[in-house]
Amino acid sequence: MEARPLLLLPLVPLLLAAARPAPLGTETEAGFGVSQSQFDTLATTPVYRQGTTGLTGHLQARHRLPSGFTFSGQLDAELALVTTDRQMTAASAEDWTPPQYGVGELTTFGGAGLRAGWHGKYIGAEVGGGLYRHNAIDFGLRPSAEIWMGLPQVAYLWAGGGTGPMAASAALSQTFVGVGHHSKYITAWYGAHVRSRLEVPPRRDAPWQAGAAFAISPGVRLGGDFAYGRSAAVQSQADSRALMMVIVDQTKRDEWW
Repeated sequence: MEARPLLLLPLVPLLLAAARPAPLGTETEAGFGVSQSQFDTLATTPVYRQGTTGLTGHLQARHRLPSGFTFSGQLDAELALVTTDRQMTAASAEDWTPPQYGVGELTTFGGAGLRAGWHGKYIGAEVGGGLYRHNAIDFGLRPSAEIWMGLPQVAYLWAGGGTGPMAASAALSQTFVGVGHHSKYITAWYGAHVRSRLEVPPRRDAPWQAGAAFAISPGVRLGGDFAYGRSAAVQSQADSRALMMVIVDQTKRDEWW
């Protein structure tokens, strides 16, 4: 069943990074944050519109061999408190059911994914799948993939989706395309949500994301990411997410990037 999340406004960061070149050896990303979200519970009769406030975390690791073969894995989790609950559709007494989680109760979101691929000097890609869990909407498998191509230490084009964090906002974990830069001291990116820009007419407040991470010591980068936009045209308010991130490269810097 398709999700219709309506609002996501994290107050302090968690982690999100766009697709980018993989360094030789092992790279780890980690982050956490506080989030606010709103979504329709499509699995119930009637439909409820709920708001949540929660803690979210994301962890990803990937390893690139000298041959270029790369494998990666991610884990996302969000523990949230239901703060608002509004009935949106009518139901008869016989069909009426309460929401699975009421105001003041805890609910969970999250996912996990595995990918494999190849990264070279001018192009790289990873493809795989993930398991997504959203107590109010659905539970099942999702594709997870990313690709990039460009010139070392200048700029690259990228596309990716389902690479985390997988939480309450559907659009902010779906497919984005964009441009990025990765070099000795800085990693930066900007991306736009694909599906919303293919709609006719184009969706108002179509999702986008931008961020950067800066080298603070050999092998360690700190930065942040901001994402904003409507996951569905019916939203009364756009999703948004402010993120912090740490990237740790445990091996010698790649001579290309």
